[in-house]
Amino acid sequence: HSPVRRMELFLLGLWLSVFAAVTGSIDSSCPRGSYINDVAHHGGDAVLRCSSDGGLIERVYWQREQVEGGDPEMVKAYCAMRSDCNLSGPNYTGRTDFIDNSTQGNFNLRLHQVNLKDEGCYHCVIQVKRKDVPSIKHCYIQLYVVAQYSKPLIKLNQLGDVAPGQMELNCSSSGGYPEAGVRWVNKSDNSTFPEELVQTESSTNKLGLYIVTSVLRLHVADGTIACHIVNNRTKNVTESEIVLSERSGLKDYSIHSGAANQTMLSYILCFLFASLPLFLD
Repeated sequence: HSPVRRMELFLLGLWLSVFAAVTGSIDSSCPRGSYINDVAHHGGDAVLRCSSDGGLIERVYWQREQVEGGDPEMVKAYCAMRSDCNLSGPNYTGRTDFIDNSTQGNFNLRLHQVNLKDEGCYHCVIQVKRKDVPSIKHCYIQLYVVAQYSKPLIKLNQLGDVAPGQMELNCSSSGGYPEAGVRWVNKSDNSTFPEELVQTESSTNKLGLYIVTSVLRLHVADGTIACHIVNNRTKNVTESEIVLSERSGLKDYSIHSGAANQTMLSYILCFLFASLPLFLD
């Protein structure tokens, strides 16, 4: 990842942690109040952090907690004295490695080629001995997976005899996760078009990524209209605009499309700065 992308993921994880602590409204399969949040991009890498507080390491294992009381799924195991237990789970073979110095008690786990099924609660267990006294440390990481939506494509459909004086704008975007919302914006005053004029549908592809299509019906008019695709988890906005300019009558329009991305970084920074006084009191 680029430094900017790493900073965005860090701030998003921080935002999720603060939001979960304040509202308790983010779903997690981890024990309440005992985990930290982390974020990974679909197809990228995730780093899950866990380390001991000293002592002689005997055994370490990472597992993914199952929802609804199911059995945990093994991710990766390490034994100091036995090489036969240094294993990876079937769904993680060839996709995991420890990235730091295990002799110093660091067992940060890197997960490659993250997919949607990797989302969930990861539990790290470190078994150590301190002065011959057994001790166990637990680390819980709630991993969220996100995927960036493609630049929206806007198409104009003039309804003609079907609905004289009206037109439809069709906005589509794909490859994102989780499900997105759609905002249609009149750029002349930055107002949002009412919901009764909009029809939005979502579906998923074979990878589980979302395809979003939204239709706005309105009266023929000049102006610039934007379609905002809003990732409901990251609040990242991907935007395209269409410029409608009447030339000769109502049926001849020139269309110019452009795009602008508002990164989640700006939203998260605004939230954190706005919330800072709450945590300083």
